[in-house]
Amino acid sequence: MNKKILAILLAAMLVLTMAGSALAADMGASGTISTTDSSVTLKKAIEVTNYSDYGAYAPTITYTYTLSNGTAEGTVTGEVVDSTTDPKETMTVNYKAGLTSYLASSSNAVQTAVFTNTDTPETGGTTVSKDLTWTFDASKFPSAGVYRFVVAETSTSVAPANIGIERDTTYDTSKYLDVYVKNEDTGKAIYGYALVDDENSTVDSTKDKSQGWNAGTDLEKYKTYNLTITKKITGSGADMTAKFPFTVTLTGEMGYANITTAGSDGESVSSFATATGNTQSATVTGNLGDGKTIVIKGLPTTVSFSVAERNPTPDTYTISSVNVTGVTATGTTGTLAGNAADTSVLASTAIANTGTSAISVEVTNNLDLISPTGVVLRFAPYIIMAGIAVALLALASRRRKDAQDESDAI
Repeated sequence: MNKKILAILLAAMLVLTMAGSALAADMGASGTISTTDSSVTLKKAIEVTNYSDYGAYAPTITYTYTLSNGTAEGTVTGEVVDSTTDPKETMTVNYKAGLTSYLASSSNAVQTAVFTNTDTPETGGTTVSKDLTWTFDASKFPSAGVYRFVVAETSTSVAPANIGIERDTTYDTSKYLDVYVKNEDTGKAIYGYALVDDENSTVDSTKDKSQGWNAGTDLEKYKTYNLTITKKITGSGADMTAKFPFTVTLTGEMGYANITTAGSDGESVSSFATATGNTQSATVTGNLGDGKTIVIKGLPTTVSFSVAERNPTPDTYTISSVNVTGVTATGTTGTLAGNAADTSVLASTAIANTGTSAISVEVTNNLDLISPTGVVLRFAPYIIMAGIAVALLALASRRRKDAQDESDAI
């Protein structure tokens, strides 16, 4: 008899377990996060738009999110979890006002998503994500039902737009968290969550739900670009082994970015020293020979740049061309005096948040050979000799003519 009772109890436990699994599946299908956990985790993500190009990092920024009391102003429509009909029966209930006092701790109301400029996107993806977790105490809810809370982005450590983060005009700083509570023999229990993007008078499975600020118009994009400076030397009089010092001046907030520099084939390039906080200007310097490059990676699209170079040789070169791709800009052509101070090659250029991943500036310095200036003197003796020969021939011809005339007169 005891064995039979034990078998019945085990069968009953199996049925309950399967029912719980079915409940989770049903709730998930209607857009609700089904769980028996007392905590709910939402996502805050930033898409690093140019990660595939050169491994760009996220910016340094902290978002603060606050869970606050909701209001009981609408209804929720969903499937009856224990319905045996197909399709399942539905029912509509009024949601109740969620209070922060239902949290396990009042200090849990404020959560932060902390990004740093050493964060790289998840493997195989382009986004950097942070978790926001709120923990509730089921026993503090007064009764079973659906409770609504407000979750809002309340502050950022720096204005996103100032550091190259672009957000859609429909970016929603507030969302609504519904907590589903039921009665059990052992007391009240949480059996699901739903994050509603837009508050409606009636919420059902067709309404927009999400896991946080990580998709669609609520996914911010961090836009950066890499800048390549290339030197070309031309002309039959040019020193093809010469190296021209370059200075790239950067202007804009960049202390929140991860900016790296590199030079081709061992060319020396000064590294950009990443600062914390508001860095408004910086320079990158290097020496470029023919066909060599300087590359500056990870520049926010809110940062503009200008380029200058110096001619360390005693010869006077001309900047014959400045070709820019990836952004609208006009270079400066003209004389590049020898042993002179830096000469502007490209005036300050605004990127205008285009999200261009690759911008290049190719500067060509030219020096032609001069034609010999002593042509007349060099050939003067030969010209004089030729002139004398012509004069002598003319004089001889004249004398023969005079002799012939005298002979004819006799």
